[in-house]
Amino acid sequence: MPHLGGGGAERVIQILANSLNPLRHDIHLGLLASSQSPLTPGALLPHVTVHAFPHRRIRHALPDLIRLVWRIRPDVLLSGIAHLNFMVLGARPFLPRSTRILIRQNGTITSIL
Repeated sequence: MPHLGGGGAERVIQILANSLNPLRHDIHLGLLASSQSPLTPGALLPHVTVHAFPHRRIRHALPDLIRLVWRIRPDVLLSGIAHLNFMVLGARPFLPRSTRILIRQNGTITSIL
């Protein structure tokens, strides 16, 4: 995630990270532009490891994200915001082959009558 302030996508990630069983999963959350919006106290439970990068723009965090994924070797990398999704998918050749990427893309369905 870019940060934990703002809208619904950030809230979904908070709920998901807090809800996963810490006895079955090591939960890590990468905040790629954390300087824009600090964590609110109590937003995440203690079992969630936060990796905050002090970048003002998400694209500047790409090398740090790649290094973090290689260091942690996660089973799944979850992304949930459009521009971050494109960055993660573009970085796929530089990530471990064993790491699966899960993209959550929201949108609005409209119809023309």
